[in-house]
Amino acid sequence: MSKQQTYPEALRTLNRAVYDTIGACRDTTEWPDVDRQFLRELATKTDRMVDDIAGKGL
Repeated sequence: MSKQQTYPEALRTLNRAVYDTIGACRDTTEWPDVDRQFLRELATKTDRMVDDIAGKGL
């Protein structure tokens, strides 16, 4: 059984996963159907959320 992540840990993990996904589908020939705009928007939103929790010292 794995340790349950805290909210800040889970949010940072999500943020890293979004950026990893953006990097993994960079080849538009291999991955033409990926919604890159959505991924960029998700990255921006999770960046803000991570910044918010960092500002609160979490």
